[in-house]
Amino acid sequence: MRDAQAVAHAEDEVLKKQRASKPDETYKNITPAVQAIMGSPDPTAPHPGPFEDFRLYTTVNLTSYYPDGRGVTTPVWFVLVNDKVYVRTDPDTYKIERIQATIDVEIEPSDMKGNALGPTMQAKARILKDIETDKKAAALKAMKKKYGFPYRVTAFLHALISRNRGVYIEIWRD
Repeated sequence: MRDAQAVAHAEDEVLKKQRASKPDETYKNITPAVQAIMGSPDPTAPHPGPFEDFRLYTTVNLTSYYPDGRGVTTPVWFVLVNDKVYVRTDPDTYKIERIQATIDVEIEPSDMKGNALGPTMQAKARILKDIETDKKAAALKAMKKKYGFPYRVTAFLHALISRNRGVYIEIWRD
């Protein structure tokens, strides 16, 4: 036990010396979320994206609006890619029509039933065009990684039933 304590103490001393001599290097491998909590010693260090806290959740409520201002909230699966949220949906859904009518949306972490689990954020949304294959491929890869087998089964069944390829909604903050 004493040996383990001595090793831990020695490691602490080494880290203290590293922090004193190279403060920027010490924080090089810390994730943005941890930097946000700790406070970054380097003002040029990257800051977490606007949706970084959403990584903790599997579902978000997406509220899209009719031109007359009425909002409709839908719980959806999502992924984060390059500080943007991507949602896959059927091209015939009303949320697509609403987003085409007005790009203003609200997004908040939720459970699968749509119960809010965090703060609501104002954002903008658009439908990815067919030629934006790189963004679609990145979103699809992230969806498969995040949701695994349930996503693949859902996508397969969706393809059998609807005969439509899904469309992706890109959501960002100004």
